[in-house]
Amino acid sequence: IGNPYFSKDWTKGSVKTIDNNEFSKKLLFMYDKVANKLYFKNEDSNVIMEADQSKIYSFTLNTDKPHTFMRGEFFSPDYKGKFLEVLVYNDDKYSLLKYTATSFQEPVTSKASQAMTESISYGKYVDDTKYFIYYDNLLTPVELKKKNFPKIFGDSEQTKVEAYIKNNNSNFNESYVIKMLGEINEQIQ
Repeated sequence: IGNPYFSKDWTKGSVKTIDNNEFSKKLLFMYDKVANKLYFKNEDSNVIMEADQSKIYSFTLNTDKPHTFMRGEFFSPDYKGKFLEVLVYNDDKYSLLKYTATSFQEPVTSKASQAMTESISYGKYVDDTKYFIYYDNLLTPVELKKKNFPKIFGDSEQTKVEAYIKNNNSNFNESYVIKMLGEINEQIQ
């Protein structure tokens, strides 16, 4: 149950290298969330290759929409070797990042019990998602909860966030926060 990969199928996208080259033409991509590895292949080939992680600046996977990932160490040494999905990116204002750690959980039912009931209990892949605000070279963990979210901002931005929440009463989720940060960033000089 679940999926160790970001998408179910190979998807179009692009890779930007640290020396500012971009590759996308006739390439398909697959991102392994468990191992934090990006695989690619040519559209008309079955040969699968692993991208050299040390050379990747960012990559984009086009599924339901473009999803861009950047190397975690650009934001914090705690995320070296990991990729963070960039939901909002702004060099000198607020950015919203998402890290998904996927792990495999063994079945809860014992093998003996499975044999006796003639049922098979498969394991599952489970996502642990964390969100971060990146501002002024600091990566700050944040929960997407209406009550606690404004507290991570400085005084002037906290007031703007609280006003936005008060005036826009809908589900406080990822899409909501993306839209809110876009508007907050526009108001910052």
